[in-house]
Amino acid sequence: MEADPSVVLEWLETKNNDLQLTALNQLCEEILFSDNVDVFCERFPPRCFIPALCAIFLDGQASSAVLEANARALSYYLDMHLEWCKYMSDAVISALSSHLECVDMGSTESNEFGQQLIKLLKIFCSHDTATLYSNGGLTAVLHFVQSNAALLHADVLQAGMELIRRLFSKANPQDPKRESWINSLSSLMDCKEPGVADQALRAFANLVSRFAETGADPSPLANSHIVDCLLRRLRVAGGVEIGAHAVDVGVSSESFTSLDVTGMNDMQGNCENAVTGAESYPAVVHAITSILITLCCTSTALTQTLLTSDGQFATTLSMVIQRSDNETVVSSVLRLINILLVLLYQGQEKGAKDVTLVNADSSDQTHTPTPSSEPGSIPAAVIKDTVCCDAPVAVDLGTVTETPVSHSTAVESVCTSAASILNSTDPESLHRSVIEAIKSQNLEFLRTGLASGSINPNYTDHLGQTLLNWAASFGTPAMVELLCSHGANVNQGVRSPLDYAATFGRVEICRTLLTQGADPNKRDDRGLRPIDRARDHLPYPGCRQVVDLLEAESKRFVIRSPLSSRSYTTPSKPLTIEVNPVEDVTEHASRSEAQDIFVNRLFPVLVGLFEESTSSDVK
Repeated sequence: MEADPSVVLEWLETKNNDLQLTALNQLCEEILFSDNVDVFCERFPPRCFIPALCAIFLDGQASSAVLEANARALSYYLDMHLEWCKYMSDAVISALSSHLECVDMGSTESNEFGQQLIKLLKIFCSHDTATLYSNGGLTAVLHFVQSNAALLHADVLQAGMELIRRLFSKANPQDPKRESWINSLSSLMDCKEPGVADQALRAFANLVSRFAETGADPSPLANSHIVDCLLRRLRVAGGVEIGAHAVDVGVSSESFTSLDVTGMNDMQGNCENAVTGAESYPAVVHAITSILITLCCTSTALTQTLLTSDGQFATTLSMVIQRSDNETVVSSVLRLINILLVLLYQGQEKGAKDVTLVNADSSDQTHTPTPSSEPGSIPAAVIKDTVCCDAPVAVDLGTVTETPVSHSTAVESVCTSAASILNSTDPESLHRSVIEAIKSQNLEFLRTGLASGSINPNYTDHLGQTLLNWAASFGTPAMVELLCSHGANVNQGVRSPLDYAATFGRVEICRTLLTQGADPNKRDDRGLRPIDRARDHLPYPGCRQVVDLLEAESKRFVIRSPLSSRSYTTPSKPLTIEVNPVEDVTEHASRSEAQDIFVNRLFPVLVGLFEESTSSDVK
């Protein structure tokens, strides 16, 4: 006998648990046995029934049995059409998070409700991750999974870990609950349940990425236990040793093939690939080294701390490149070592932030970097490979112009469009619109956005590209000047804007960047300068002119470099040095110690590897 929709709806809206439970069970049966979604939706319209189901979650007197059946019915509805999530208000999402925190796993009914709730939240997260995060979803799910991992069904545990991974892609590094998140992730990295440690590592990668994107100090992430976990997994994945996480590493090999910093790839892997020997897993090694690169590139001080804490960092790196017979594994570790060298030794040149050089012969002074523009805090080496994610790429060089394109759209249209993005509450969505404006060379759109103050000129997207990188690749000289006038750092990133402009043969863009103070001799993570990039692309239009421009500019840059001017003075107008009153002796000592460790432990290994390796890529 078919249920009467009006009666079912009436019973759902009562405060009687028995009637509600009966109505919910009937509704679930109707959904499961319906062979025509359209017919079902006509009888049980979601615009009427979903709000009624949501209201039950707001009822503090509902029993666990009713809540479980309610979560099941709502999950069935949302499985039909994900856009029906729009009927769920912020108050409902907040209530779901609160319910999850109050689940009693010792009670059968409450246990079932908690596990069904994870499935429901996973569906909603696919629709709107940001709303779930802003209503306490991350803290609730993280605590629930950490506390009850051994009690959860396998599919629920994986759903919970995927939820955590996705939610961390929206995490705010300044959230007051940040410390508890880090402690929970640290605990999950030791979890023996299949796939949990793997997903915890991916979640940590997303959190690191969030710190890098916002330019926040990553020091809190350097939890000693997390660092130990990363190094241990690096040794296991590198084939150096067999560890307790061998099974997880087997799972990780597939799931890390494409490291997901945005939290959108599905978890893959199964426990049939358990490791029985010390085998190499290049994808996992690449993932872990990418995390370490991001941490180090975001904070030079953290780099020194990692190298000097107990020596395990340098020891692990040397062990992997000495003992691994996998070329990809060795290349990933060498990539990390290369960036560490740049940070440790080029960082000395960047120490000028506490020293101001004033030449009486010139009105110019070396710029004292602000925290947002300091090269030592570049959020550019994101989790994805800086080589694989090299671009802005896929550009038709024949269609890129060096002058602003004319816009036929009316000024009113531009202002309206700009106003609409500036009203966006999602910073990522707002900046994506700005990137699209740069790619379409919409100067007015960019000008309006920057003038409003809603746009961070040093914003770094999930690929590690700054707005200036996009402008150098796709924009116009006027766009580059506009961004620089609003404080964009012309030398930010492992690959600088000048690097991209030189690669694409964009002569006027290169000239503009050089005028704004771009360093023509800055090397990227491969050790290449912008001029080297241009030489590699000489067949491209403009690259020959770029080479000529950079050759001349490089010589002038060396002459006027603040570093070289320290030993140069004129008899009539001597060079004076103004030093900040407080000199950070500890920082210099730490840097020296880190350099000693690098030279004594890693340099001999690198020399030996160069002599013995038969691979041209490794050499």
